[in-house]
Amino acid sequence: TITGDTATTVIDNLREARQNESIEAVVLDINSPGGTAAASEQLYLAVKRTQQEMPVVTSVTGLAASGGYYMAAPSSHILVTPASTVGSVGVRATIPPDGIPAGEVVTGPDKGSTATDAEVRQRVESLRRAFVGSVVDERNESLTLDAAELSYAKVYSGASGVELGLADEVGGVDAAIQDAANRAGLTGYDVVRMESPQPSTLSQLGLNTESSGTTVQ
Repeated sequence: TITGDTATTVIDNLREARQNESIEAVVLDINSPGGTAAASEQLYLAVKRTQQEMPVVTSVTGLAASGGYYMAAPSSHILVTPASTVGSVGVRATIPPDGIPAGEVVTGPDKGSTATDAEVRQRVESLRRAFVGSVVDERNESLTLDAAELSYAKVYSGASGVELGLADEVGGVDAAIQDAANRAGLTGYDVVRMESPQPSTLSQLGLNTESSGTTVQ
């Protein structure tokens, strides 16, 4: 799941890739259902910046949905397996409760309240447009779905994802590594795998340490 903690680890690894002269290409091995909007956006920007400096190829052998797909979108190439899952291009948020909880004292009417119902809906719509617009921009040459169809936020099998242009071809991690090497013009190379970031203890208990209740879903 994408949280501030897990995203920070990946963002740091991508920064290392850009700064390390011995690294010529990156393969993202994504298996994520998505997560918070802010963290997903930061991952998208980090992948996009890295892709501008070197090939970034994504391998999806499990799940790249919602924010997981958001971060994959800027990749040079996306490989999937027939049974993997991609898509869910959309946003979900929780409407905050009305009023101030009993027994709580605040210094202003909006203190402790994230937003009104209307403000949450406006923010979700803004995030939806940004998410859908980014996917359309990144996948424009191959995407057969239009913005309205993407906004349904459906999930697709890997095979269907290739047909619809959400992914480029069927293949596993090894194929993704070879593709990245070819794009970087490498014939002899070593592969270094960075371990997947682990969720914090609070995340494992189902507690969210971040202030925003908006998730890219």
